[in-house]
Amino acid sequence: RVGEFVQRHRGSVLMATLTVVALIASTVITALQMQEARVQRDLAQTELKRADAFNDVFSILLVAAAPDAAHPLTTDALLARAEKLVNVQFSADPLLRSQLLYSLARLHSQSGQTGEQGRLYGAALKAAREAGESPSTALAGCAVAATDAVTGDISGATRKIDAILGRMPSTAGYDDIRADCWRFRSTVSTFAGDGAMALADARRAEALARNDAGGSEWRRLSAAIMLADAERHAGQFMRADETYQRVSSA
Repeated sequence: RVGEFVQRHRGSVLMATLTVVALIASTVITALQMQEARVQRDLAQTELKRADAFNDVFSILLVAAAPDAAHPLTTDALLARAEKLVNVQFSADPLLRSQLLYSLARLHSQSGQTGEQGRLYGAALKAAREAGESPSTALAGCAVAATDAVTGDISGATRKIDAILGRMPSTAGYDDIRADCWRFRSTVSTFAGDGAMALADARRAEALARNDAGGSEWRRLSAAIMLADAERHAGQFMRADETYQRVSSA
């Protein structure tokens, strides 16, 4: 009977079927859009929370660094205070603690304190694992691996970063972390004296950072500067000049 009905009303059945398929497709698309909106909302809230935390920590540090002829504070002393402050203020928030410790590690690298940099990267990795947050764990893991190269374990550092990149989801949401891990890998390749590999790694990092619509301008500039440095070390001076010019005009 069903077959007879379909034969007799084929046009109506076809239209009804297409309508149902369209409704299902519309429902799925709407659900995916809502999910993406929630993800973007959560990311925005996380970034705002992190920015507020940065402001709180560094506002306190600025007060602590006020001129005092009797007890002048060095950069190392300020960073040590910042670390204690982060560990106390964010003891119940391991994700924020991880992100702040990671930032402090980068500040140590700018002052040439590679030992402290590596130690804080390790602390950031431990906190990220405590939080169970995969992107921060991957980023801190790549940073820790890169510090291994400073101590001479270059092949081990490369293997660790490759393993992290291999486990990383291929979704665009990880492109910023992926770009930073490729930058760390480029640094390791530079320590290994492999200019060609360092250049290839830097190109991957720069392309990811440049095409990441949600990425920060700081990350894009950092990746471009690393690419220019790698090009210069590889003897590609004209390309390096072009990249440097692109950075300076940004």
